[in-house]
Amino acid sequence: MADIILPAGLFGTALATGTSDVSDEGKAAGLAFGELIKKTGQAVADTQKQLNHTSAESATALATTLVDVVAVEEKIYNASGVLTDSKAHTMQLPLVNFIDPTFYRWSQVRLQGEFVAREFTGESDTGTDTATSQSNVGISLGGIFGIGYASGSGSSTSTSTSTDTHSTASEDYSYGRIRAAAQLNPRPDVVVPRPNQVIQGPRLAVIPGDVQDEKDGAKITGRTIKVLLTYHRASGEPIKDKPLAIDVQGLTWTYTNPAQDKTDANGALQITVHRDIPLDGDGNPGDATPKDFVVTARIGIVQNSTTITF
Repeated sequence: MADIILPAGLFGTALATGTSDVSDEGKAAGLAFGELIKKTGQAVADTQKQLNHTSAESATALATTLVDVVAVEEKIYNASGVLTDSKAHTMQLPLVNFIDPTFYRWSQVRLQGEFVAREFTGESDTGTDTATSQSNVGISLGGIFGIGYASGSGSSTSTSTSTDTHSTASEDYSYGRIRAAAQLNPRPDVVVPRPNQVIQGPRLAVIPGDVQDEKDGAKITGRTIKVLLTYHRASGEPIKDKPLAIDVQGLTWTYTNPAQDKTDANGALQITVHRDIPLDGDGNPGDATPKDFVVTARIGIVQNSTTITF
């Protein structure tokens, strides 16, 4: 007899499947960062309120605290401009007159968030194939002339099974990072002002006079201006026979009276300032537009300046 093969089993089983989804992590991160911003803003507002309250209390304390201060410093100079005496006049004044209360403020507050989420799915499946093979065998014996006869039969079976398994691993992780930066700056710096100064000594005055054009025919080649310098004591009494240091910005000057280089009996000394206005290369008039120049006179540490225009 022929072999007969029968399928005994054929099946497959899926063990695990899934789809990656990070929406839950993203939602949680967004809510957490929003809550952080909310609480940070509230903390900044509360802190600023307390800072303002503290500064107001400091201002009140400064306004109600009296201190002995040098209100006026009096300096006395002689006729040569040399310091001969100095007197300090003190009085009680509120401390707030000299120290400004400092108000602090948040100049900037920054938050930066970074969040990363990653998720991998896993999948595993198993397949099994089973096959059975069966064989039948028959045997007959006979005799001649009626002598003996025998018959029989037999069978054999074989089974084979194969199993295949496939699997993938899943991974899921997430992390976040927050950067925060804040800067707290004071408003005006605390500054103790210097006391007012009163100078008791000579007075030096610089008084500009008339302007004269210097011409070559109809062309202006220069200008001059006379400047009167006067030197008096605080009482108004003139100081005579005193030489003065004189400087004119970028111009030349001479004593109007060459024989007089010191203050006269009236405490006066006059100079003449010169300004050249050269012609151009073609002989045309130069720029004669009036300009500003500074004249400075000094003796010792007493000095005065004025601007002349010509």
